[in-house]
Amino acid sequence: MASDHPQNLFYEILQIYFFDPYDLDQLFCLIHCQYLDLLVVLHE
Repeated sequence: MASDHPQNLFYEILQIYFFDPYDLDQLFCLIHCQYLDLLVVLHE
């Protein structure tokens, strides 16, 4: 689920936070998955 634009990740994080501020597991998973995708893209 790689994002073409970095700010999309920001909006996704905000969306998750505002809809369910207590669902930190989902938030961290999103950040972690997006971060790994970004590393893969940068190293290709």
